[in-house]
Amino acid sequence: MEAGFAGGLKFKDTSIIITSVILYFFAVRLLLNRSLRQHVVRPLFGFVGFGILLTYVLYMFFVFLLSVGMQGMEWPIKLGRVFLFAIVGILAYLYVVSSGPEFEALVIKWLKWITLASALAYVLYNLFGWEIYADEAYEVFSADSGAEVKRNFAAFPYFGFYFYIYFLVYAFRSGNVIRQTLLLVGAGLLLLCVGLTLTRGLLIAGLSAIPLTLLISGRIKSTAMALIVISIIAVMGTLLFDDLVSGYFNVLSSRFDELRFGVSNVDNASVRSQEFFEILSRVLSFNPLVGLGFVNVQEAHLGGAFLYAGSPDNAYSNLLGVSGFVGLSLYLLLIFVWALVCLNLIVRWKDSQARVSLAFIFCILEINFIGSTFSYIQSFVLFMVFDFYRYYQLRLKKKRGEVIIAGNIATEDKRHAKHYYGDAERKKAH
Repeated sequence: MEAGFAGGLKFKDTSIIITSVILYFFAVRLLLNRSLRQHVVRPLFGFVGFGILLTYVLYMFFVFLLSVGMQGMEWPIKLGRVFLFAIVGILAYLYVVSSGPEFEALVIKWLKWITLASALAYVLYNLFGWEIYADEAYEVFSADSGAEVKRNFAAFPYFGFYFYIYFLVYAFRSGNVIRQTLLLVGAGLLLLCVGLTLTRGLLIAGLSAIPLTLLISGRIKSTAMALIVISIIAVMGTLLFDDLVSGYFNVLSSRFDELRFGVSNVDNASVRSQEFFEILSRVLSFNPLVGLGFVNVQEAHLGGAFLYAGSPDNAYSNLLGVSGFVGLSLYLLLIFVWALVCLNLIVRWKDSQARVSLAFIFCILEINFIGSTFSYIQSFVLFMVFDFYRYYQLRLKKKRGEVIIAGNIATEDKRHAKHYYGDAERKKAH
């Protein structure tokens, strides 16, 4: 069923509705609690990154309203809802800022285990044929070995790539062989999921993340054992699933052949470049600032190979088409500020979590050239907000002249949290 006026709700539609309801109740809570309201609003004026994030989210809703004015409600809802889910960025900000200092560690912990469980289910579906997803496979290939190779990237763990990098960085920085091995097993499981998507760009980014995280981890000399473990896991996996692995390898090889010369013997790079310049031309002729919006461009006779103004094959083209130079600039500025924050956290406060985010940012910028997944900020905004708030807190404490170590900012935050919530409770009692 399609969303909006065409019938039932999809998962993303339900998520947007639930997020909006939570935001409503949070807004009511802020109205009733002045101390909490001041605590939540203060970082918006204390760090520019939060302001850019809020501006970006509000801008996407502005584009949505313009699209509604151009073409009514139906198509802007259908084509724009994945961009409107950026509203989760506001929710992430509210929860991170208003919660206690343990919130980040708790969320990372639960998301880590949920991602590993999702990855295991994804492997069971692809390698063992467990029919655990309601939808049919996106594509089914018959390999030369006779194996049936399924492709279903829609079921790929949502935060899989982030935690793949997370496991690599912490494994390379670990001095404990057992812990290092367990972390590498987790990274290997997620890299296997990346391979099973049969998505060329994602696999290239996944493999290039290994030397990148090795460099960012700062422990190059002590990672020989880690690389040996990675090699052993890879060899054992190949031996266990010889026929199926060869089947996937054959399909991947054929897809990499298409990366240079597509099925029509056309240079694929030229096709991507041509698509970008076509989108650029339409945006310049229609509205360079806000783009074409979330409209059906074919119905509006604006040209293009797809129903919507963006591109599924390039995040930058995607953002340029639907939100113009303003939307693309805000997105790039947000990523740039995030990278600067991570560099500051690493250099000044030796923050390990920022190393994960910095490697993740490089991979986002790389993957953006061959896919649109990370043009939707909900795929990374939670981790961005965590880094922004940690940086904001550390910088605030430095101004007060306090001695601080990254990851050890809990004591005073707890005292403040008790004051904010305790103050509200005392007012209720009176």
